[in-house]
Amino acid sequence: MNLTEALLKADVASVTEEATKDYEIPRLTKKFQTPFILHLQEIPPKRVAEIQSLAFEMDGKGKLSQGDLYAMNMLYVCEGVTNPEFADKEVLKHFKAATKKDLLAKLLNAGELSDASGEVQKLSGFDDGEDQEDKVKN
Repeated sequence: MNLTEALLKADVASVTEEATKDYEIPRLTKKFQTPFILHLQEIPPKRVAEIQSLAFEMDGKGKLSQGDLYAMNMLYVCEGVTNPEFADKEVLKHFKAATKKDLLAKLLNAGELSDASGEVQKLSGFDDGEDQEDKVKN
């Protein structure tokens, strides 16, 4: 079978379905005494590019000149987390947060934010680098 035949036989819905994953934050599970699960989903390529352009600045030569990793991680998490609880008006009011972003900034510590962002990036097709390191070692 060649690529054209494979493409024509493919189930379009399953091939284009966005990847999802449940991701637990153990520290918050302990604090809230209930599983604190983030429902994560893949971010489409165009939106990933927008997030990157919002978080990083390029110089006149097209090279990276400055970046805000916190902003990038927060945007990935805000975009990738689908839990409706984080947009609930009563929850936002209780935590004195105006937006989902404000709430997540209050709830997640730096490591949790970075880890959750990494999980969203993996769902969005970014390699975590472990396979490359293993190939280089061998």
